[in-house]
Amino acid sequence: MKKIAFVSTTRADFDLLAPVIKLCHEDPEIEASLYISGTHLDPEHGYTSKYVEDCGFAIKAKINILTPGTTPKDLAQIMANALTGFAKELEQNKPDLLVVLGDRYEMLSIVAAAALLNIPIAHLYGGEKTLGAIDESVRHSITKFSHLHFTSCEEYRKRAIQLGEDPEIVFNVGSIGVENIKKAHRLEKSQIETELGMSLPPQFVIGTLHPESLRDAAYQVQMVENFLGALSRKPDLYVIFTHNNADTYADLIQNQINEFVNKNPNRSCLFKSLGQQKYYSLLKFSLGVIGNSSSGIIEVPSFKLGTLNIGDRQKGRISAKTVIHSGIDADEIHSGLIHLMSPEFRQECLYYSNPYEKLHTAQCIFLELKKADLSRIKHKVFYDLQFQ
Repeated sequence: MKKIAFVSTTRADFDLLAPVIKLCHEDPEIEASLYISGTHLDPEHGYTSKYVEDCGFAIKAKINILTPGTTPKDLAQIMANALTGFAKELEQNKPDLLVVLGDRYEMLSIVAAAALLNIPIAHLYGGEKTLGAIDESVRHSITKFSHLHFTSCEEYRKRAIQLGEDPEIVFNVGSIGVENIKKAHRLEKSQIETELGMSLPPQFVIGTLHPESLRDAAYQVQMVENFLGALSRKPDLYVIFTHNNADTYADLIQNQINEFVNKNPNRSCLFKSLGQQKYYSLLKFSLGVIGNSSSGIIEVPSFKLGTLNIGDRQKGRISAKTVIHSGIDADEIHSGLIHLMSPEFRQECLYYSNPYEKLHTAQCIFLELKKADLSRIKHKVFYDLQFQ
């Protein structure tokens, strides 16, 4: 049997990996295992390891890597914890292939541990650009550690090849998140209200603001102040906030959002973690999303809804015409909000397509994982482009 191990460090990456994990679990020729870590084990982010268990997946190991604080030094310590913690677990269990997703700093340490143990790595989703975050460097580094690559757009596939990866092992499969939207069972309004313990307001948006991790603390504070200041100028708009990632200076942003919610309980609320079903169900009744989450770029366009994308965190990603790009200036954010809420723009969104949408995404990934000749791909050769 081929032993395939999956790693998840956040609720977001688990929801994307889950369809592929399920297909591997159901195949009699594959022994699938799941390692969880990161914010799954953090009460501040909803302790989402229970969410994983409730989805019916057995957890091979819980590896706690977190340390208090969100300064660059604190995150470096988390990376050190991930390197040593996963080296120990992977050495004990020796999977034939490790599957990872994304571009988070702790994932770089995890794939480094696997590489030192000579364990081949499959990576979703390389080749993308996010020029406002350290994720940009991390993602490309993970690509160079990896032996199989799954990208969400053809442009991203070409970029992975440009990094020296053999075209035969780089597959453009589209976004699992978009495929999940097509398959998800969404709750009715009364059901989502019962789940959340609240009545949905007539007009609301979903807001998530992550740090721009290449910027200093003062910039993060200015960004969130301008963001909340712009929202204050729209008192008729209700905002359902979700908690941000455990990135550099995340607490500086989240603390101000928490304070805004506490001062404005009649027009805002905060959830540490919604989970996929509740998030998708809320989107169905919302005006759109605001902030700088990748979901607003990749998934939300498939709902035929608008996204107000703020700042540089997602700069460089391919985006649909449903995405409104704004700087962090309060007036610019306010203008973006007005545009997002306009009936004309909302009508236009109904006709725009999503560049991340392809058919049978999870199935394509599963089949490539199953048939991969690990003895062949384990020994990487740099693929040189031919220049004229």
